[in-house]
Amino acid sequence: MLSIQELDLMSQLDIEQISKDSLVDIRDVKIDTSLPITERMESYLNQIQNPYCFRCGDVKVRVRFEQNGMDLRSRFVNHLMNQKTA
Repeated sequence: MLSIQELDLMSQLDIEQISKDSLVDIRDVKIDTSLPITERMESYLNQIQNPYCFRCGDVKVRVRFEQNGMDLRSRFVNHLMNQKTA
């Protein structure tokens, strides 16, 4: 699992300085909803590599959160908890 320091560094990357081809296409990321939340998180982070910078097709995507809002971990756990099982 990524450390808080690693996530902080990832959140500060300038997406304009990152090659589109080096970013993971989020459409290729698959989440097994039968896994426990912790394993879903680990799988997602392993697949996406950087949860703040990825692509969707040919479009670069940069994720940011409000400074005083919910952090990535909280939002991510909330999202995974609300996933429907197939």
